[in-house]
Amino acid sequence: MVILDGNAEHTAKAVGYSPMRTIDPYRVLFEHLAAGAACCRMIVERDAVVGVDILDSNAAFAPFRGLVPRLFDALTQLRAVGRIDVLQLRVGGALLEVSAYPVGDDAAIVVIDDVTVRDQLEQRSRESQGRFEQAFRGNAAAMAIAHQRDLRIIDVNPRWLELFGTTRDEVIGRTSVELGLLSESRARDRIAQHQRFAEGHDIELELYTRTGAKLIVLASAKPIQIAEGPCTLTTLIDITARKYAEEAFTVAFSASPAGMILVDGASNLVSAVNKHFLAMTGMARDELVGRLVTEIPLFISPSREALDDEFARNGRLISVEVELACKTGPGVWALASTEVITLHDKPHRLSVFTDITALREINTELERRVGERTAALETSNRDLEAFSSSVSHELRAPLRAIHGFSEILLEDFATVLPPDAKELIERIRTSGSRMRSLVDALLGYARLGRDEPRRSHLDLDALVRSVVDELLVNRELGGRLELQLLPLGSCHADPSLLRPVWTNLIDNALKYSRTRAQIVIEIGRELRGDEVVYYVRDNGVGFDMAHADQLFGVFQRLHPGNEFEGTGIGLANVRRIIERHHGRVSASSELGRGSRFEFTLGRGTTTAGSPLSSNP
Repeated sequence: MVILDGNAEHTAKAVGYSPMRTIDPYRVLFEHLAAGAACCRMIVERDAVVGVDILDSNAAFAPFRGLVPRLFDALTQLRAVGRIDVLQLRVGGALLEVSAYPVGDDAAIVVIDDVTVRDQLEQRSRESQGRFEQAFRGNAAAMAIAHQRDLRIIDVNPRWLELFGTTRDEVIGRTSVELGLLSESRARDRIAQHQRFAEGHDIELELYTRTGAKLIVLASAKPIQIAEGPCTLTTLIDITARKYAEEAFTVAFSASPAGMILVDGASNLVSAVNKHFLAMTGMARDELVGRLVTEIPLFISPSREALDDEFARNGRLISVEVELACKTGPGVWALASTEVITLHDKPHRLSVFTDITALREINTELERRVGERTAALETSNRDLEAFSSSVSHELRAPLRAIHGFSEILLEDFATVLPPDAKELIERIRTSGSRMRSLVDALLGYARLGRDEPRRSHLDLDALVRSVVDELLVNRELGGRLELQLLPLGSCHADPSLLRPVWTNLIDNALKYSRTRAQIVIEIGRELRGDEVVYYVRDNGVGFDMAHADQLFGVFQRLHPGNEFEGTGIGLANVRRIIERHHGRVSASSELGRGSRFEFTLGRGTTTAGSPLSSNP
């Protein structure tokens, strides 16, 4: 590699270059070029440039002298074909552009320009353009770029196409008037606005989709300068639904049967009141609208300060009972609710007052009547308790006497009484015993309605097993009983009340199945939705469902007493106990094919147990 300093005059003459001796404008231009420029003689071996002799250079070329060896390949190309493409070199953080022009056979002018700043500006421009494209294409608002002079569309984003129901090919190069989105007169106004407002403007517009549907949009127009010339970037926010909602709100506000007042959240000024609020307070509209709400004497009780404190704590008021001041009469009682709403893009407080003055008067009257009836009911209950005590004493004493005297007759006069008389006396004793059982059952039924159940955790499996053991004592069933006792789990109920329920249901199942050669009884529970259903099923004589409504009544029996014993109060007790637990009881049956009794104890009473069956 050879690099020679070309300042010597004889070297210049060797290539036919003659240094200027007088002021030459081209020399002045050469010296003052911002780019580095040098006149070079190429040293060639075997058609390849292997060295460069710099004959002349300007001051700007000085920093680039060390780069000349990197230009040999380019100069070889220049010598061979007479030109080179602009060559870019990265030197550290700088970007250089190199150009070369042939001068004679083996000489060339080399120009090296530092384009780092320009490259950085172009890079920033590309990044800015990329960000703009990303923001433009991905914006949730509809955006369009159009010529300022005639609103002819240059570009639109996907949301714009979606909003107007059109395609890109239909839109580009056309105006909103040509597309039927905007009237011609409105378009002229828009063009004038673009020209009048140099910094852009915002406006509410009525536009139309390609199908003719009206749109109400908030349009924000900003001038931009692009390659196509002065243009306008317009952003459209669809406020159609909001405008319709505001119109509907205005209608509802005016027509509401409740009193309403609207307060600007920022200024605390009353924005609007409806006619019903004016009627409730006896005030005129100009006494309210435009005034600070804190200066208007609206409340008698509670105080405005108390209401403001509650609103500050909760951010709203819900059905607070207030007494409104009324200029034309006594205070008006109302339920007040206040919510923060957005109206015309600004927060407002909407307060609704429902007049309950008449309702309070009704409630006062009802409370008086309830008090009177409660007192009457308490008196009735006291009378009932006294009656029950009297019945217990006055009926049992004669029954005991009948039973005792009958027994004396049979014991003391057995030898002189004929057989028919003995049989009649025995019937008297039996009827007396039955009468005493009925009295006891009836008194027990009356006592069930007095106190609320005392619920506690109850192991139903243990309870039912003890009931079954108790009922099977003294029952001669042999091996005829097939008892299926499925897991029942536990619940919250009154043990003293729930035991008679199971006793009655299981006793009935045993009683009405005893005529079967094989007695089958199943006791279990099922899950229906979120409710537990307990059941007792048997294969007994059953009953006609046409008379099922009589089943749980007092002294209602579906079978003759001489076939199946009982007082006729057992199932009535079951229903009363279950209803006291907020549950329900029902039965299903078919004559000759058994019965199924089931009951619930109210939702949420089951707390544990084995997995439930979900059979219907």
